[in-house]
Amino acid sequence: MNNLFDFTGADETKEVTEQIFAGPAVRIERILSTGQTTDWYDQQEGEWVALLTGEADLAFADGRVQTLKAGDSLYLSPHQKHRVARTTAACGCACFLRRRKENINMVRPITKDDRAAFLIFARAFYASEAVAHPVPPAYHARTFEELMQNSPYAAGYMLEAAGKPVGYALTAQTYSQEAGGMVLWIEELFVLPEHRGKGLGSEFFTYVKEKLEPNYARLRLEVEPQNEAALRLYQKMGFTPLPYRQMVKELR
Repeated sequence: MNNLFDFTGADETKEVTEQIFAGPAVRIERILSTGQTTDWYDQQEGEWVALLTGEADLAFADGRVQTLKAGDSLYLSPHQKHRVARTTAACGCACFLRRRKENINMVRPITKDDRAAFLIFARAFYASEAVAHPVPPAYHARTFEELMQNSPYAAGYMLEAAGKPVGYALTAQTYSQEAGGMVLWIEELFVLPEHRGKGLGSEFFTYVKEKLEPNYARLRLEVEPQNEAALRLYQKMGFTPLPYRQMVKELR
């Protein structure tokens, strides 16, 4: 195949994938569709997609659908669950897939397979000096079940190093008239002690900036005064102290 726009290899009965280049760090493919759709993808590689011709709808696990037209492109993070929901009769795209390296840090949405790791990390987080007091173990299990319901109020993420979970993050959202829009709360951010200082916290905030910030007017978080390492990270990421105290009333 010498011309990206030569679609003579298209098949009306199935989607056709052709490999253009494969190296140690990247793989380039061309996909030809003639109206086909796909099941859900949950791949380990990051993928940059450029639509060459036609139109395609990509559906995401959070319910979003993004329409691509000829010339459009987007980046799909590793484990960003998606599927092809629609293609026109003559649709071609080029995909650049970046292979994961053994030492790469990664942030991805939490899945049902992360339950055991999440419960271990959550217990460790609430036994640490990063929080004012522990919570009952049942709260951790309840939180995980809420995350698995695709809750509009809470979302969870796993932090990985060398392909293994080493931490997690929880977010929640509210509407704020003061902020003039939706507010994303960074509820919890935990990394195993032996993996701290290796860029995982910064990696999470890069993920937030690229994937989440465009949908919100403000980010908020809480931090214990003695947690100096976290304070330095948050200040580096642009967070500033609030000029007022927060108060709560426990209802159960």
